[in-house]
Amino acid sequence: PVLPDGTVRKLDAIWTITPGGPAQPGVTYAGTDLAAIFRSDDGGESWHELVGLQHHPSRGHWAPGADGMCLHTILPHPTDPARMWVGMSAVGVFETTDGGATWQTRHDGLKEVETGQPESEVARCVHGVMAHPDDPERLFLQFHFGVFRSDNGGQVWKPIGTGLPSDFGFPIVVTRSGAVMVVPLAADVQRVFVDGRLRIFRSTDGGTSWNAITAGLPQEHYYGGVLRGSMRTDLETGEVVFGTNHGEVFHSADEGLTWTRLPGKLTRIMYVSLA
Repeated sequence: PVLPDGTVRKLDAIWTITPGGPAQPGVTYAGTDLAAIFRSDDGGESWHELVGLQHHPSRGHWAPGADGMCLHTILPHPTDPARMWVGMSAVGVFETTDGGATWQTRHDGLKEVETGQPESEVARCVHGVMAHPDDPERLFLQFHFGVFRSDNGGQVWKPIGTGLPSDFGFPIVVTRSGAVMVVPLAADVQRVFVDGRLRIFRSTDGGTSWNAITAGLPQEHYYGGVLRGSMRTDLETGEVVFGTNHGEVFHSADEGLTWTRLPGKLTRIMYVSLA
């Protein structure tokens, strides 16, 4: 893209395309590599970057993670068009309250990733962020070092991972009833299902307790994984779907209580969507 100052910049990947939601009808956002966010007001025919994010005072300390410096999560506020949160790999969670002109970090309670550099307000490795459908101030986060919840729009994060077999994972989803689901993976390096069992961990009390869901899922010698964009839920129907890096797709019609493997096998699944 050509930026407002005439600078030409290369984007290596688009990580997410997100509608503006009920507060911003007709608006679409895109999150890209190099930690940038773009906005379209005409159905994707044209785009402009919200350059305020690149002008954040911490920008000089941003560094890529294993998958680059990707802006993978965009959460527009459902009733306030000026508010929005973004999640960036190896950088952190940022919120804007003025439509993207300025941004603030939301890292209280999140541990910094060791980079060998002086301590900074960033270097928080965020894998996914989701909001409760009935309370946009209640956010859930899958972090590099655990699962967290905020009850005040990211101002403070509290760990909620007690009872999970691993604190590492990628996707996190919240269903229409507010059930939270994560997919723990064994170790940062291996990134496979713990003990070779594909288990979805589900909480209906905001992360105070977790139940292992296994109905319809392989429980022996299944050493795969689910990547950050490969699990989605439909807030109208309650359906949930995820794909594995083995190329298999699983579907739930009851908000993740039971699962069915869909026919066929694909290549490594990086992203899924429900329409």
